[in-house]
Amino acid sequence: MNLFGETDIINTLKEIITNIEENQERKNIILAYYLETKKKPKQCDCKKGLDRINCKKCNGTGYILVSDEIDN
Repeated sequence: MNLFGETDIINTLKEIITNIEENQERKNIILAYYLETKKKPKQCDCKKGLDRINCKKCNGTGYILVSDEIDN
């Protein structure tokens, strides 16, 4: 007896991969911000793990851009 069907597992893995890809895009934006402004982004106060993925301030990257911090 399986607790999760194959479809559920596949959909969950797709969601994880999408989150990882989006996170990498955000990290590239943070790197571009740093290279352009020479200002270091502020580290977010969110916890690591799933809490970080769902963080509205840093969008899972662990860092906040100065302009994003002003908007929040």
